[in-house]
Amino acid sequence: MAGRLGAALDSYAEALQLARGFGDLEYEAAALLNLAMVHLMQAQSRLLLHNCRSRPAVVQQQARLRDVIGIVAQIGSRPAAIGTLDVATGVAVQVGDMAQAARCHGLAEGENALSGIRRDAADEAFLAPFLAQARTALGNGFDEAAQAGRAAGFDAIWPDLLPWLAALPAPA
Repeated sequence: MAGRLGAALDSYAEALQLARGFGDLEYEAAALLNLAMVHLMQAQSRLLLHNCRSRPAVVQQQARLRDVIGIVAQIGSRPAAIGTLDVATGVAVQVGDMAQAARCHGLAEGENALSGIRRDAADEAFLAPFLAQARTALGNGFDEAAQAGRAAGFDAIWPDLLPWLAALPAPA
């Protein structure tokens, strides 16, 4: 698996360079989100295999999320916003904020339903271990927090993402 993730990182890094070279913010956001997903998958694998959290990997994804949030503000891309919420779900689990993970996931589910966007299999596979971990930690509270995120709506939760990311502790 590590070799495939490494190849994916190389491909997404190249896609990011190309998108930036062309000045295409939508593709830049997609490449940043894909890079973040692969890095979080690597960090999750290390956690499961070696029981070690990769704080630097999480910090790097925080920076990518901030970049994508800025792009979403510029171009108003709902698909990029939903992808950001999915990555934020993974980051929240990595830092142990399971309630935030559930809220982000609930909002993403609500936005998917409103927009008619469906996650592809790769995005579902990315989310599955993070959602399982959050569900285990919160029990029935996961569904309650996810429903609260969905019910609150985009305009209530989206503005809180940047402050939440900023409040996360710096790496030791």
